[in-house]
Amino acid sequence: MFFLLPSIVAISFTNSCHQKNDWTQLFNGKDLSGWDTYLGPPLDDAGKKLSDIPVGLNNDPNHVFSIVNEDGEKVIRISGQEWGGLSISLKTYIY
Repeated sequence: MFFLLPSIVAISFTNSCHQKNDWTQLFNGKDLSGWDTYLGPPLDDAGKKLSDIPVGLNNDPNHVFSIVNEDGEKVIRISGQEWGGLSISLKTYIY
């Protein structure tokens, strides 16, 4: 009986803490719809700024962010050619 009670409490606690683990796909497998890209100021080969003005938000003239085929799947590729970032608003996916 001494071992049964802690086991029941542990099982009850585990079940009450178990969260729904649904997968939300953020990448549509086609393009960067819903994503924002940002590129900082252009840099030379040594990493020195060529300008203080960033390339900006959703302006990617050198295709630093692209979609490519990898092992039969479309994936997001970031070339690393320029300093930047890729983000998505989770407000769209949280309900």
